[in-house]
Amino acid sequence: MEAKPTLTLEPHRIIEAKRFLQTTVPAATSKLLSVTKPHWGKMTAQHMIEHLYTAVISSTIIKKTPPIPASPNQEMFKNVLIYSPEPMAKNLDNPAFRFGLPDYTNPTIIEAKAKLLSSLERFFEVYEGKNYAYNYNPFLGDLHAQETLVFHYKHFKHHYTQFGLI
Repeated sequence: MEAKPTLTLEPHRIIEAKRFLQTTVPAATSKLLSVTKPHWGKMTAQHMIEHLYTAVISSTIIKKTPPIPASPNQEMFKNVLIYSPEPMAKNLDNPAFRFGLPDYTNPTIIEAKAKLLSSLERFFEVYEGKNYAYNYNPFLGDLHAQETLVFHYKHFKHHYTQFGLI
């Protein structure tokens, strides 16, 4: 039997997140060029795409063990990054980049964009009919499918706004 979350997300937010990731993101991604500059932050267009790919692909690893309750810090970040309807703040300090931006993992942005869109398709396949399946996020702790969906929605919206794609 699957554990049910104690917090809920409004159905309209789930519907909007899914529509955005399946419709808006592919259309907006097609407009991104390697020379597109961000309105804020240090990432290049390809860094941003590869960063989102890593977030999506890591979220497709469903845990086989019971969810672990979030720490107070993780709970605070979940409330801000998932449960709050407010957009993510600009210039968030991501500890993953404290030593600088990583090397590219794809030879071109074209290949990176294709992998990102494929990872989103995989995400929806993995979670089809599994609303209470869990994955682990290093900053937010264990997230069920709907929390992960809303996180990706807000994360993509943040970065696609950063690069003027939406």
